[in-house]
Amino acid sequence: MLDLRHAFTAQDTEEAIFAFVRPYWVAFLPQTILFALGIVAIIWAQVFIAIGGIGGDALAQTLGILALGFLGGLGAAIFAIAALDFYQDIIIVTDRRLVDIDQERLFVRNTAVLDLKEVQDVSTRQSGFFATFFGYGEIVIQTAGNRENFLLKYLKDFTELSAIITSLAEQAKADVPPDTRTPETQVVAIIEGIRYTDLSQLPRLGAMLPDDLRRQHRIPQR
Repeated sequence: MLDLRHAFTAQDTEEAIFAFVRPYWVAFLPQTILFALGIVAIIWAQVFIAIGGIGGDALAQTLGILALGFLGGLGAAIFAIAALDFYQDIIIVTDRRLVDIDQERLFVRNTAVLDLKEVQDVSTRQSGFFATFFGYGEIVIQTAGNRENFLLKYLKDFTELSAIITSLAEQAKADVPPDTRTPETQVVAIIEGIRYTDLSQLPRLGAMLPDDLRRQHRIPQR
């Protein structure tokens, strides 16, 4: 079960989470299709060898089938690691900071933290056939000082998330106390792909303390 009270190591006790987002699964579809095609090709080749399509004795046929099976198993292991890497990339936006957790390899996990006051500019972009057709994109965050820009990729709700980050960053730079910051946006929270237009459900998810007064927040009237 997701525990948003301990979402990352440096999280403060009263720190509210307004976004806990993973990459959109559709963005991994091209790799999945290639893997499926590769498995189909291996199975077809094994059947072809088994029925004597390449000739040779029984031992050669058996070795060929086993070699293809090993190749398929290796491909499956590589695919599983890549899928885990993709799924374990997490973006967290709190009332104080942005946390970008990047699973690079099976046992390597990098965490980059950006204070909201360091956010200079937030922009979105969408490029490529799959991104345009399936409706996902990227967020580019320009940072203050010599820090590298943050690039958040493969996001389904990239427009709503960028609005949340922008709103919270503006409040942080205006010295609004962290425990009173609330996204002044239509969608005020995105948790595991679900959009929330008020904060009343966040205590139940562990994204906000039950006694946090911000939970009464509603959609800004327009």
